[in-house]
Amino acid sequence: MIDTSSLPYTEWQIRDYDPGTCAKFRRFVNESDQMLIVTPLVYTPANAADQDILQSIYKYHFGFNATCPQPDEDDEVSSNQIETQYKDALRKIDNLIADKKKLQSAITDKTAALQKANQKISELSQQSVCPPTAAPTQDPEIPHLQNTIQSLQKSLGDLRSELKTAETSTHSFSSRYHEAKQTITNLNAELNSIRNQYNLISNEKVTADLTIKGKDNEIASLHDQLEEYKKQIDRLTMASDGAQNKALTLKSSHSATVQQLKQSFELRLTDKINTLTKSRDDKLASAIQLEEEKCKSQRDRDLLEWKIEADNIKQDYKKKSDDEIAIMRATFTDEIVDLRQTIGNIRSNDDIKSEPMETDEYDRLFSKIDNNPNKF
Repeated sequence: MIDTSSLPYTEWQIRDYDPGTCAKFRRFVNESDQMLIVTPLVYTPANAADQDILQSIYKYHFGFNATCPQPDEDDEVSSNQIETQYKDALRKIDNLIADKKKLQSAITDKTAALQKANQKISELSQQSVCPPTAAPTQDPEIPHLQNTIQSLQKSLGDLRSELKTAETSTHSFSSRYHEAKQTITNLNAELNSIRNQYNLISNEKVTADLTIKGKDNEIASLHDQLEEYKKQIDRLTMASDGAQNKALTLKSSHSATVQQLKQSFELRLTDKINTLTKSRDDKLASAIQLEEEKCKSQRDRDLLEWKIEADNIKQDYKKKSDDEIAIMRATFTDEIVDLRQTIGNIRSNDDIKSEPMETDEYDRLFSKIDNNPNKF
C-alpha cells in the first residue's frame, strides 16, 4: 500500500484483516507496526497519476542504492594536489643547487687553466730575456698564450655571470618555497578547522537522528493508543457508521500532525546545515584572498627594494667612473704639458733648430693631439 496523503509518499507492507465481517469497508494490518488501516471499499482503475507515483518510488530506491558519497574524498584530493606542488618546488630547488655546483666547478677549472697559462707566459718571458749585448727576442708561444688567457678570462666572466644568475634563481625559488610551505600550513590548519566543523555537523545529525528516533517512539506509543481506539471502533462498526467515520477522521488528523512535525524538523535541520556550509565557504574564500594579497604585497616590496639597490649601484659606478676619468684626464694633461715643455726645450737647442723638418713634425703632432676627437 502507498500512502499519498503527504510528501514524501510512504510505502507499507500490508495484509487483509478479517475481510468477511465488514461489507462497506476494507481493513488492513500494517506489517511493520501492526497498525489497523480502515478504508472505504472502492475499486478504481490505475491512471497516469498512479504510474507517476510508482516511478517516483522506484527513482527514490534506485538513487538511494546507486549513490554513496564519501565525505572526505574532496579533502583528500586537495591534500594530494598540495603535496604534489610542494614536491615539485623541492625538485626545482635541488636542480638549481646542482646547476650552481656545476658552475662553481667550471669556474674552478677555468681559474686553474688561467693561472697555468699565466705561469707559462711568465716562464717563457724569463727564458726569452737576452743579455744586454744580444738583440731582444720573444717566444712565439707568448701571443698564443695571451689569446688563450683572454679567452679564459672571457669564459670565466661568462661563468661567473651564470653563477650569479643561478644564485639569484636559487634564492628566488627558496623564498617561494618557504612562502608556499607556510601557505600549505595555513591551508591545512583551515582544512582541519573545516573538518572539525564537519564533525560538529555530523554530531548534530546524530543528535537529530536520536531526536527523530525519540519522535518515532512517541509515534509508536500513539500508534498503540490508536490501536486501542481501533479495537473500540471495531466493536462499534456494525452499530454505527458515524463512529467509523470518526475513526477515519482521527487517523487522518494524526497522520497530518506527525507529518507536519517531521517536515518542520527536517526544514530546521536543512537550514542549519546550509548556514554552517555557507559560513565555512566564506571563511575559506576570505583566507585564500588574504594570502593572495600578502603575496602580491611582498612581490611589490621586493621589486621596490631591487630598484632602489640598482639605482644606488648605478650612482656608485658613475661616481667611480667620473673619478677615474678625472684622474686620467689630469694625468694626460700633465703629460701633454711635460711633452710641450720638452719639445720647447728641444727647439731652443741650436742643433735642433738647424733642421726645420723636425720642427714641422712636432707641430703636426700637437695639431693631431689637439684635434683628436677621442682625447680626454
